[in-house]
Amino acid sequence: MLGQAYEWLIAKFAAISGKGGGEFYTPAEVGKLAAGLLEPQDGAHIYDPTCGSGGLLLQCLVRAEKEGRNVRSLFLYGQELNPETWAIARMNMLLHGAGDAAEIKLGDTLAAPAFADGDRIKTFDLVVANPPFSSKNWGHERLKKSGDPFGRIKHLPPKSHGEVAFLQQMVASMNAKARLAVVLPNGVFFRGGAELAVRKDLIDADLVEAIVQLPVDLFYGAGIPACILVLNRAKADERTGRVLMMDNSAGFERRETKNVLTNEAIERVIATYKRGADEDGWARWVPDDEIAGHHYNLTVRRYVARGSDGNGEVLDLGEAIDAYREAREKRAEAETRFDEVLKRLEEV
Repeated sequence: MLGQAYEWLIAKFAAISGKGGGEFYTPAEVGKLAAGLLEPQDGAHIYDPTCGSGGLLLQCLVRAEKEGRNVRSLFLYGQELNPETWAIARMNMLLHGAGDAAEIKLGDTLAAPAFADGDRIKTFDLVVANPPFSSKNWGHERLKKSGDPFGRIKHLPPKSHGEVAFLQQMVASMNAKARLAVVLPNGVFFRGGAELAVRKDLIDADLVEAIVQLPVDLFYGAGIPACILVLNRAKADERTGRVLMMDNSAGFERRETKNVLTNEAIERVIATYKRGADEDGWARWVPDDEIAGHHYNLTVRRYVARGSDGNGEVLDLGEAIDAYREAREKRAEAETRFDEVLKRLEEV
């Protein structure tokens, strides 16, 4: 009861914190969906590299208990950059009775991963996360200058979009049979550059098992649309070479000032993922070679479009603005490089 009351207080605090609320709190309904997709088993070691107040880890415990698992056999691991948020996470674990099973570390996951043995990243059975959206302070300059001593960040994203840097950390943290559920903004699924390179690597390695399109305006401080990306290092034979795309953009109800995933929508996604069934206009298995033919674009609505044959991409306003800004950034970078070339030619 104390744990539930504390979660309620954290949610209320996030609601009044505006943009800052999204930095430490993931809506409980999103956590329920991620945990249901992962379906923790007895003895699982579960990791969140950007754990905030610890809600996603605790939702894994809740789901395991709901499925009749031995909750005391689970182990939780998290790392959080902000000292105040780290303290909230520690208290959250204690009040939920998970203090002995949870190891929550303070520090910068990309600069100094707490769960590592020398220069080798520790691996886990399950990874769940909601990394910061469009953070400008994730370590771009340091990684560009010195590289990554842990060998995780093979494709360095632009300074304004560091999500796939965290994603590459998560992939490195997956053991040979691990699964991952991570919340990412829609731009990650269609932008070019390093993000395209990461998507290509994941598809070519046949790691992507499912992508779930979420409704807009779920998160505090970020009204942009997002998806849950599900990776699996041990896909069942019948799932190899393809990706289950689900468009759950309509699975919400409006509460006060935010959209909230409904329980029906959450369980529908989980059931479809487990069953692995196509459903016209809502869920579809997409072959990896089809995705490659679309230049590794993973936008769900390109493949699952209501009233469409699936061949045309449908962007909402947020996605269109994101794509426009990306194009402007690329143009500015190209113009800068062109000016540098002209300057060198003038000096010759």
